[in-house]
Amino acid sequence: MGHSDATPVFVDTNFGTHLALPVPPDITAADVKRQLEREHFSCFPCIGEIKAQALMVSYRDFHSCITC
Repeated sequence: MGHSDATPVFVDTNFGTHLALPVPPDITAADVKRQLEREHFSCFPCIGEIKAQALMVSYRDFHSCITC
């Protein structure tokens, strides 16, 4: 599957790291968290493996916390 239909999601972590992930429209929040964990380790191996416990989504002045 290509990422041509994916939306870029920009991530700021509690570790002060930043990532951009291609997120397809049919992905679940749990899958996004797993993808974030893999990509973070790939980009920042010196930090080690992380565990994404929740996602906070910011859109304009609205913030939503997604846990799963």
